[in-house]
Amino acid sequence: MTMKAAFILLLTFLLNFSVSISAKVTCLALPASDLAINNIERIYQLQDAVDDCESLITLVPLIHELLSQQQFKQAQNYLVVAQDYGLNPSQQTEVVLLTAELYLAQDNICQVQQLANSRQTTKQAQQSIELLLNQYNQSHTISAKALSCIFSATRSIAKSRGLKRTKSINMVITFEDNSAELTLRGKAQVMQLSKSLAQLKLKNYQVNFVGHTDVRGMESYNMKLSQKRAEKVYQQVISNQPSLTNLITHFGKGEAEPKIIDQSEQAHQINRRVEVFLSKK
Repeated sequence: MTMKAAFILLLTFLLNFSVSISAKVTCLALPASDLAINNIERIYQLQDAVDDCESLITLVPLIHELLSQQQFKQAQNYLVVAQDYGLNPSQQTEVVLLTAELYLAQDNICQVQQLANSRQTTKQAQQSIELLLNQYNQSHTISAKALSCIFSATRSIAKSRGLKRTKSINMVITFEDNSAELTLRGKAQVMQLSKSLAQLKLKNYQVNFVGHTDVRGMESYNMKLSQKRAEKVYQQVISNQPSLTNLITHFGKGEAEPKIIDQSEQAHQINRRVEVFLSKK
């Protein structure tokens, strides 16, 4: 064997050995108890952890920390790196959720909605995004501008895919407990909805309000309550924007179409809703 051939053989062995060793390395996230109190020092610690062993395990805590400190540009840069580690469905879902969290931290609801509606987003990720949106919407009122963007984007998706209706808009219209009376936040959200719909070009489309309840209570009672809630939203919208009167339909589905089949309070909150979507006339 020549010296050159022996050198190539040794180099190949060392490379394969290196890959084999690195494949067995398991990155560990820094324990929360080891993190500094100072914000800047905490970011440095988490960045060092990524530099020492780059993986989703070390990237996720860093991105969360950057988001909590509103360091959005840095978070975006590390999110690009994290995308290289979305190798299986579970990891891909984690990366998608990180992306949704970045958009939510910037109050970019329209981008979150588009992410949820993307064909590349798995059903598991879509459900998780809806949970995130529900938590966000419990304490925020979506602006008319954001709603207009969401309606336009979902209508565009429906048109390009040849669908008869758009995806439902993720928004929380809250009612008094066991009642069709809107809460103060519910009224504020309906006001924003009214402004948004008035700004849309609804040619060839109609707006649909569909009431839903959670599974608690009698089925017949839930059906009537869902109808009353959808009608209440309709009445409020046309009171704000009379020109929309003939462009809106409203009906109830009771407890028949839960978004999440679960008995948790969080699931009940999500299932107890007024769904809003556009459909072709």
